[in-house]
Amino acid sequence: MADLYSSNVLTGTVNSLQAPPQFLIDTFFPAVQTENSEEIHFDVENDIMGLAPFVSPLVEGKVVEEQGFVTKTLKPAYVKPKTAVDPNRAIKRYMGEQIGGNLSPADRQRLILADLLGAQRKMILNRQEWMAASVLTTGKVTISGDLYKTVELDFGRDAALTSRLARRSSQLSSRRPSVRCMSFLRIRVAHAVRLADDSSRDGRPRATDTC
Repeated sequence: MADLYSSNVLTGTVNSLQAPPQFLIDTFFPAVQTENSEEIHFDVENDIMGLAPFVSPLVEGKVVEEQGFVTKTLKPAYVKPKTAVDPNRAIKRYMGEQIGGNLSPADRQRLILADLLGAQRKMILNRQEWMAASVLTTGKVTISGDLYKTVELDFGRDAALTSRLARRSSQLSSRRPSVRCMSFLRIRVAHAVRLADDSSRDGRPRATDTC
């Protein structure tokens, strides 16, 4: 019987798992760059030439300077999620298994191992999506971890292009109801109380309108 925790078995299990879709990565960052060294090198183009200038048809064209590019280097951090495996889980009913159990402990152990590997893979893909979201919303991403020096990877996007959604959201949440709205609510409450008093005095229900 093969060792469940051998590299061959673990690698084969991970490769057989169905990876969840990554909307941001697949949509905005489909290209993959690999390096043979511990550092990643990538070029950032300074594409800030703007609009083509207007000139008279009687004069020469206006020279537009090239902006060039900048090569940036990053020594990336690693992602190493680990999960403690409880051997006692194999002797208990697996999630979704019929009451009383119809699986052997060995079958449960294989299923548990696949679940743990799938959860770790989702964590890694979620981290990639988080980095993609940070780059799209702020133009940069901050990488920080245990015994890893914090690095801010800035792609040089103009800060004026960042939408102030957080500030707008806080403004909307802190906005108080208008005086007209509050007055309308007071009138509705007073009307309901009056109808309730009239109904309690003569014992007949009153028709009420709804808003």
